[in-house]
Amino acid sequence: MEEGLKIFRSNLSRLRISKNKHYLETEDGTPFFWMADTAWTIAGHLKREEVEYYLDNRKEKGFNGIQIVALDPETNPEMRNAYGDKALVGDDVLKPNEPYWEYLDEIIARAARKGFYILLLPAWGELIVGDDWFDGIFPKRITEDNAEQYGCWIGKRYADYTNILWCLGGDRHPVHRGEDYRMVWRKLAQGIGQGAAGKELKWDKTSKVWERILITYHPTISDDPDAFSSSFYFPEEPWMAFHMLQSGHREYVRNYAAIGAEYHKAGHKPIWDGEPNYEDWKITVMPGEKPRYHDAWNVRKRAYWSLMAGAFGHTYGNACVWCMTDEARKDGDVLTYTWQEALNRPGATQMQYLKRIMDTRNFFASEPCQEMLGRLDNYLDIRKTCRRTPDGRYAMIYFTSGGTEPVEFSFLCGTQIEARWYNPRDGKFYNSEGKESKKVQIIINRKQREYFSTPSKGRGMDWILILTTKEE
Repeated sequence: MEEGLKIFRSNLSRLRISKNKHYLETEDGTPFFWMADTAWTIAGHLKREEVEYYLDNRKEKGFNGIQIVALDPETNPEMRNAYGDKALVGDDVLKPNEPYWEYLDEIIARAARKGFYILLLPAWGELIVGDDWFDGIFPKRITEDNAEQYGCWIGKRYADYTNILWCLGGDRHPVHRGEDYRMVWRKLAQGIGQGAAGKELKWDKTSKVWERILITYHPTISDDPDAFSSSFYFPEEPWMAFHMLQSGHREYVRNYAAIGAEYHKAGHKPIWDGEPNYEDWKITVMPGEKPRYHDAWNVRKRAYWSLMAGAFGHTYGNACVWCMTDEARKDGDVLTYTWQEALNRPGATQMQYLKRIMDTRNFFASEPCQEMLGRLDNYLDIRKTCRRTPDGRYAMIYFTSGGTEPVEFSFLCGTQIEARWYNPRDGKFYNSEGKESKKVQIIINRKQREYFSTPSKGRGMDWILILTTKEE
């Protein structure tokens, strides 16, 4: 590791679960809005100067989290780092090859130095279930016999890194193709907890220690809308600190339904969409239909739907960044850009506007409130969704493709309301005529219900209405 990097691993406050169990916060109680990028394969494909370039780009765009994998054979069957060092000796997870892991240490330390938290996945699901999505069959490297020991080793290795959160799974359901692997994942979690805490823990026993070792699970997409959330498989287990769903890369998925179900459930835990539709990912189309790809609007609406429904943050992904595509691996079909080119795609740039409005408007002081809207839209692309503060002084309404919506003012206090339009495509405020404006439109002597029409409407024309009670 480069001299001096290790000292940065402890500079960030550890994250914890908030008292109301709806979001993450730092150790001093400051709410933390999770805004992550998907870079699963960074260790296997990027060298030091490339890692620096990547992290600088993401920092400029407002990201504060990176999701990566320690052992990932999907794009790197031999599991080597960018310098050719294999992760394991003899492909044995109990025989780590130190040069590989030192480089992973360095990446995590570099990220900490720049203010990034890491969601670290110890092993991609392929290593547990023994197959991939292309009918390839492989040895099962992690089993009930060695999962706890491997987990203990990696948990202990990163026990002092205050910027790490843990994620099990790796694009696989715990019950995969008819076989139940839940005990493998439980033993892996148990080992991580013991290694990180330095004391004995049991996956099925409640302990205060589990509250500070934040572990989640990465499922895959499913035809059952409930089953693409980790809460479907591990609803109340002590080791599971927060829940993840993968709404995935299909065109129409109601991620907000799974988010909302967990948010309003008794005994709920924080939840977020950790793998939504990736920008530039190819959408499945009918035979003979022209290929289509998830664009920036598809990315934005999936993000805002989940946040308005109760997610504690969001993770962005790009089809060519998660696997770090280079010129040699571009295929012109799904991998249409190099990872460097894809870093600046519109959807990635616009995530900073999402984080900005959530940070400046004290997002975690509000809660979902669909009751403020006059109707519910069954058609996703015209969906409107709302949050407001319990004291009625502030509300935020997301219009997926613009349009007109009646808003029930009985959920707000006061007689004067300031209304502003926020454009999630450029991060600026506009008036009702569609002109950029820093001024507000004031509604005086309000009615019980008021109709609002967005400055523009149609595909890609999403808007956010900000309503604030004017001080009297």
